[in-house]
Amino acid sequence: MEIQITWCTEDVLDTAKQMEVKLTEEEANDVLFTIEANHDANFGITWDNIEWAIQDLVSQKENEKNEDIQN
Repeated sequence: MEIQITWCTEDVLDTAKQMEVKLTEEEANDVLFTIEANHDANFGITWDNIEWAIQDLVSQKENEKNEDIQN
């Protein structure tokens, strides 16, 4: 027997919308890649992981914007 839980781009986009964050499909895919690369298999992937990864992406974008302004 085998089971598989699937998270998709739409899950990320819906969560971002609930957080009032606008993401492109490419950014949502980046969030999924980040989650996949950094998740703890002992705990799996949860909605919290998606929210944290979105927040991390938003922070990265803000930092890049601030660096561009300073330069």
